[in-house]
Amino acid sequence: MLTKNGNLHLEIQTSRESPVGILRTTFWDKETKKFRHTQHRRITGCSVKQLKILQLSFREKVIPANDSKALAIRSSKELGASQSILKLAKDLRLDRLLYSRDETWVKSVMAMVVGRIIYQGSKLSPCNLSEQTCLWALCGVDEKPCVEKHSYDPLDRLLKRQNAIQKKLVARHLQSDP
Repeated sequence: MLTKNGNLHLEIQTSRESPVGILRTTFWDKETKKFRHTQHRRITGCSVKQLKILQLSFREKVIPANDSKALAIRSSKELGASQSILKLAKDLRLDRLLYSRDETWVKSVMAMVVGRIIYQGSKLSPCNLSEQTCLWALCGVDEKPCVEKHSYDPLDRLLKRQNAIQKKLVARHLQSDP
């Protein structure tokens, strides 16, 4: 804010027990050839944090709440559907059906299965969605998924276990009639 003698600004003094904001105008005095200050008001009863926000507003570095730039989402990942479907799959013990031990390839297969339920595309497409979803992190894959390591290799392991998985499914869901 410009006054006729200079710029209005807020100076914060914290040397006392309570912080004080001082509204001042600073200007160049041509006669004395020095910068001079004119004090207008003192602001008391505010915290340092509140005074700093006020100081930023004098510097025009505060965005009004109703401005379109006030809130900008820079990145966001889907969580709800992935978490819900993954919980359902684990409640059904699908991960233990695939393999009895907690291994990386099982986590990758779980991510592909859940990804196929939620998203359109191939069973490999969840690898390409890692920037938009928390699915891989929820499945325990902390790195950016690689198609070779997190899709092809786990699918090969899954294929080798096909007979064992089918036997477990039969034992779990089919009962012989007497």
